[in-house]
Amino acid sequence: MKWYPSEHIDAAIENRELDKEDKDEYWKRYREARRNVWRIADASSFLVSPKVHEAIVEMEKELGEARTADWWLEHAEQQYAAIQKCLVRIKDLARHELDVKDA
Repeated sequence: MKWYPSEHIDAAIENRELDKEDKDEYWKRYREARRNVWRIADASSFLVSPKVHEAIVEMEKELGEARTADWWLEHAEQQYAAIQKCLVRIKDLARHELDVKDA
C-alpha cells in the first residue's frame, strides 16, 4: 500500500510527472493491497490480536481523513504516514506478543 503514495511523493520531490500508465498501475496495486489487508484481517481475526485489527481500523480512519487534504501532495503524505504508522504498530505488537527482544 505504501508504494502508491510513495511514488507520488518521490515524483513531486524530483519535480517530475508520473506516466498515466504508472499512476493507473500504482492505484490498481494500492486498491488490491488494501482489499488484501482487510481480507486477511477479517479471515484471521480469531488468530491475530484484536490490537492488530484496531491498528488497521485506525489506519483506515486516517486514510479517510487524508481525503480532506487541500493539496494532492498533502493527501499522499497523510496516506503514507497512516500506512507507515500502522506497519510500525503491527510490528511492535508482533514483537511484544511473540516476546521477541530487541537486538
